[in-house]
Amino acid sequence: MSRPDAPPPADAPLAGTPRRSRPLRHPWRVAVGVVVAVLALAEGGVRAIEPDLPVVRAGDEAEMVIKARQMDAAAATSSAVDVVFLGTSMMDSAIDPKEFQRNSARFGTVYNASIVGAPLATQVRWTRDIVLDRLDPSVVVLGVHPIDVLRKDVFDLNIRPDQADVIFGTVERELRPGLPGDLDRWFHEHAALVRQRGNLRRPSVVASAAWDRVSGTPPEKYLPKRDAAFWAAHLGPQGGSTLFEGVSFRVSDVADRLRENLTPDGFVTADLERLLDVLAAEGAKVVLVVPPVPLDAWVHVGVDRRVLRQGQDLIADIAAARRLPVLDFTDRNYPNELFADVVHLNDRGAVRFSRELALALHEVR
Repeated sequence: MSRPDAPPPADAPLAGTPRRSRPLRHPWRVAVGVVVAVLALAEGGVRAIEPDLPVVRAGDEAEMVIKARQMDAAAATSSAVDVVFLGTSMMDSAIDPKEFQRNSARFGTVYNASIVGAPLATQVRWTRDIVLDRLDPSVVVLGVHPIDVLRKDVFDLNIRPDQADVIFGTVERELRPGLPGDLDRWFHEHAALVRQRGNLRRPSVVASAAWDRVSGTPPEKYLPKRDAAFWAAHLGPQGGSTLFEGVSFRVSDVADRLRENLTPDGFVTADLERLLDVLAAEGAKVVLVVPPVPLDAWVHVGVDRRVLRQGQDLIADIAAARRLPVLDFTDRNYPNELFADVVHLNDRGAVRFSRELALALHEVR
């Protein structure tokens, strides 16, 4: 028994002194555990609202991947090509490479590198990092229409130029070889945080999706993305697309949005200028082409012809400032039956356009 007046042990706290907690032996384990727990909660939350998040478009990445691989195969033999076509779906569906070749005495090898749903911001990266990195074209035919230089997504398909790097990241991931590519693709397939990183940059979109999920509000319907299997069945070896083959003309509700969004103050040309800078640095001859549209249908739904002309003049002025030729097919009397809808040529229209474009390029020097 210790004596009442015996001094306390050396390691005993003094009376009235707070007891100090013992330091963690492995603080990094706690930190890792916290990070894992936060990521798990975030992943679960994103998975829960994923069906309510919108489809983000800034170019159809599945089509880009297949076309990049086609260009890789062509470059393995010879990177030189006479003509490369660039543009959106208005050029993707409008160029029949074989018909172009049949009617061209000047150009032999061609490739259609146009991409569905690709705003000009995406085309800048696509052209610089993929197309020109693989092919060495003598002539680049850039299809650009007044609706391509509108600030708004004219058809409200959720095409977002500010998401171009997200979409292009998917292309880079699919093309990345070896173990790094395998790991990258695994995370994209299994992690909603990775798949939805474009939407996660937009807090208001995430909040709206969460509210829709909680309230039971049906999510807004978007045109689903076309996958690799679809494009494998619809692309030819020269990049030609059969997307609108055999499709008869019809006017859908997108015509109303076309009328509402094609406005005099809606044009912005910064991304077109950037794309032309990329092409100028390459040194290839560049020809701008304004693809045809069914003008009768446009007038019928109330599109202001003066605004369309304003957009045509804007493209012509940019080309003139750079001393680039422009071939404008707007007023060349393409009837409705050559189109699948208000902007896309069907296969019959593509045959006529490809033939006439081949002949028109003969005159360009």
